[in-house]
Amino acid sequence: MKKDKKFEQWEDSIEGIFDSLNSMGDVTKEDERNNCLIAQVLQKLPKKVREKVLKEVIFVHTTAEGTVKRLYFQKFIEETGVEKITGDEIIKSGFLVKIPKDFIIFNFSCTRKDETKINTIAHEIAHFILSPKDPCKSHPADKEEKKADDLAKKWGFKPCYKSYKKFKGGYSGI
Repeated sequence: MKKDKKFEQWEDSIEGIFDSLNSMGDVTKEDERNNCLIAQVLQKLPKKVREKVLKEVIFVHTTAEGTVKRLYFQKFIEETGVEKITGDEIIKSGFLVKIPKDFIIFNFSCTRKDETKINTIAHEIAHFILSPKDPCKSHPADKEEKKADDLAKKWGFKPCYKSYKKFKGGYSGI
């Protein structure tokens, strides 16, 4: 089924992206403003990346630091005779299955600057794109942070870090 051209244009607009955004947290004016920044970042990303993020990620506003984690939702499939695999979603009739949903947690309480927030959003989305299979697996943190910054730069954003020395020898859960 082909999408209507006007609907496609709306989907690619800030309003369409904002409408498709999955987010959790207090519904404050600041969270709404941050969701608008997330939508702005998503609009600048390649369409396939944006679609993947909108389909698979929940953005969480909290007091934790920016990070990517995986959450599993359980779903009971009652329909008989249904058996299919789509991405990480496994559906078998009559079974409780775990459906992974990645989430990105933001703590923007330490900055009021939109530019810093925008670069952080792009950086965390880059982590998600670079490690979609198991974002909780440990990797050398300095290399993972640099890779995420490099991908965000490729998309037209500024890096989050000037140096990766503080991460040397540490491991990232990303």
